Amino acid sequence: MHKPRYRDKVLIEKADGQQLGPVQATVDKGIIFAAPTHLIEVGDILLREMPQGGHERYVVDEPGFKQGSGKLIPSHFQAEVHREDARRTSESVSTPDHQIPPTPPGSVTINFNGDHGRVYQHSNDNSQTVINAIEPQLEALRTELRDKVEDPQRLADLEHEIDALKASRPDPSTIGEQLDSLMRKGADYAEIIGKYKSGIMAVAAALA
Repeated sequence: MHKPRYRDKVLIEKADGQQLGPVQATVDKGIIFAAPTHLIEVGDILLREMPQGGHERYVVDEPGFKQGSGKLIPSHFQAEVHREDARRTSESVSTPDHQIPPTPPGSVTINFNGDHGRVYQHSNDNSQTVINAIEPQLEALRTELRDKVEDPQRLADLEHEIDALKASRPDPSTIGEQLDSLMRKGADYAEIIGKYKSGIMAVAAALA
């Protein structure tokens, strides 16, 4: 029987302050995979225990309970979350590394970090839309690979490829080629990768 390999622990804090857990979990950017030990609901706070002490606090936007499939895939939560201390503003200019608040007309200063910083004025960044749409499936693929790949270096290489795919900001016309490249590099796990590729391609096609 294959079980998820959780690497973190979280506490579930309810609206009345009650704390449940700790619960076995894996914390990734924007998503937390958790064992169904306790019910997770919208608005709950998930507190990640840090090795140096203290907690990171994540607000649950969507619990994302997933029913298990036989013995291979047990039931679990795939919760969509955001950091409680994250700054959110509806009026900002986006680059890959920064949210820049608006400045008065006639005086705009924009600082870029990284090789691929971009600003979109009166237009949509379609590559970011694609990443937002397919990220849950990429993270689900990452979790299944962690469960199936026994060689730590091999797993690290495949996770690096997933991170590189996300960082490249693909669009619907290029995502297929990048997934094919991932399958070639992870040929011995092509069946697993291919299972997620079909779903990712369907999402990308809907955004084309």
